Amino acid sequence: MKLPLLFFLELFIFDIAWFLLVVMKNEWAISIALILLGIQFYIIHSKHKDLLSRIPSILAITSLGFCIDSLLVYWGVFDFGYGASTAPLWLLALWLHFSTTAVSCLQIFKNIGLTAVAGAFFGPLSYYAGYKLGAVALPLGTSPSIIILALIWFFLFPLSLYIGKKRSVFFSSIANPLTFFKS
Repeated sequence: MKLPLLFFLELFIFDIAWFLLVVMKNEWAISIALILLGIQFYIIHSKHKDLLSRIPSILAITSLGFCIDSLLVYWGVFDFGYGASTAPLWLLALWLHFSTTAVSCLQIFKNIGLTAVAGAFFGPLSYYAGYKLGAVALPLGTSPSIIILALIWFFLFPLSLYIGKKRSVFFSSIANPLTFFKS
């Protein structure tokens, strides 16, 4: 399978946004990340022509991920160092980028088992990198936190891609209800 240049450009944009948000953790990083998100939306629209049908999935995945991260803060798995019981705003911007990437270029994952294993590996790896860069503390310790994250991401990554994939079927079914039952 030959992957187009836009695929790599989307991943690169996500990586830049991730790095800026995790390292800077401030309003400037959020502003730059939102500009990058606009560029990513433009790429998706130029590639697929159905950006509007993807927005509900992007918002659903973002909400799910941010709620899970906020629960992990509340339960003491994460500490972002500001004393609140929810995840910080810059993490919401990061979830927007992840969910946009999930509904577009990460749809190359077809095998659910491989997707779950990839999630269990790369999800915790991302948080571990954030820990090493000083963006988050892991009060339970590194190993217990990584195990908890691996279990969460084993299910969260395939679920995110499923939500991203099903959006076109669900939202096109509003216009034609019979298409929902064909998938």
